[in-house]
Amino acid sequence: MHECTQLTFLNYAIFYKCKYLRSIQLPPNLKRIGSACFHETESLTQISLPDTVTTIDGYTNIGRVFGNSALSQITITSNSNLNYIGSDVFANCKLTFFFFPRKLTQVDPSCFSGCPLSEIVIDEENPSYKTDGKIIYSGKNNNTLFFVSSTKTGSFTVPSYVSNVGNSAMRGGSLSEIIMLDNVKTLTSWCVSGNPITTFTFPIDVTTVPSSMFNGCKQLTTVYFTNNITKILNNAFYYCSLLKNVELPPNLTELGNEAFYNCQSLKSISLPESLETLGNAVFGLVRDIVITSQNPNIVVDEYTMYRDNNQTLFTYLGSNQNYNITIRSSCNQIAAKTFLEKNLQNVYFSNNDNMTIGANAFESSKIKSIVMPPGLNFIDINAFKLCRNLENVTFLGNQLKSIPDYCFYKNFNLKYIKLPTSIESI
Repeated sequence: MHECTQLTFLNYAIFYKCKYLRSIQLPPNLKRIGSACFHETESLTQISLPDTVTTIDGYTNIGRVFGNSALSQITITSNSNLNYIGSDVFANCKLTFFFFPRKLTQVDPSCFSGCPLSEIVIDEENPSYKTDGKIIYSGKNNNTLFFVSSTKTGSFTVPSYVSNVGNSAMRGGSLSEIIMLDNVKTLTSWCVSGNPITTFTFPIDVTTVPSSMFNGCKQLTTVYFTNNITKILNNAFYYCSLLKNVELPPNLTELGNEAFYNCQSLKSISLPESLETLGNAVFGLVRDIVITSQNPNIVVDEYTMYRDNNQTLFTYLGSNQNYNITIRSSCNQIAAKTFLEKNLQNVYFSNNDNMTIGANAFESSKIKSIVMPPGLNFIDINAFKLCRNLENVTFLGNQLKSIPDYCFYKNFNLKYIKLPTSIESI
């Protein structure tokens, strides 16, 4: 490609999964590399970046520019015009060394997640970042922990001059213990996700557990909250499958969507009276958990949980494949993922008015039959996707106008379905 002097942009996924591509000479006037351009190029081990390149795009649903590739060496000169590297660009590739040229001032720290970087060098004239070789700092007086290489193992104590732990700073790392002293005031999304830590204690001044903070920390068993924590955001403990010791802080006001999703070892938890906002699928895929509520607006009714004055059914806790559920007459919404992968047999309604069924509400559950109430007026996508035991579906009433995408996708045993005459689109 060296002779392609007019080419300034390599398009998205142009060499995606070209597993036999061993070398490439990039166009001399290239300015931008698109998402997933070299994603999973299993034989490409090194590449030289022309000085003209200013932008390497971040992650999209297509993939990552060099993600999961064999890339172990990228040559960047001190004259490089590189200014921006987006999210997950080098995630899980083989990079062992990286040089930050002076103009590189916009970097998403997740770009190096899972890379075995043993040496980081930053141009002395770079105004944004500093390094000790394996750790990158940013901000005034290096007060932000920006990135920690996954080659660091064992116990790591965040330095005393750090007050902010940045987005994805330690994501995909190899640390067995992370100690944050009370100098740390702010934590951000994904900051310790994927590390093999077993316990964690929050600094005294931290008030929010950010989204996906512990996402994929599969060895985590115990967390210690302080009374100052008021919010636990979406996916905070997502797939922490060994987490079992959790006492929610007494002043908690918000518990986000899928906060404890697939925390299969969690057997009991008490929701504090202060709780004002409770998301969908908070305890998704958690079986045999006992939940008590100190908040009168959050009702635990045997295996079902309601919020919003009993109007929203948002959690099902049962695990018996032969169990039948009768939904309260006051309920007008089944929230997204409420019965995702759950064991149950039949669902009965109580003439519920203005009923809606959320996205993925019954996906992959063991439900066998359901009679929709006359008041059903909306079903979201994937509602009954992969319900392979579902045999009979009956719609009563004439308010529902459409059946959404993938509603009954791969329901191999579906034998009978009666649609309402009001249906206008499928």
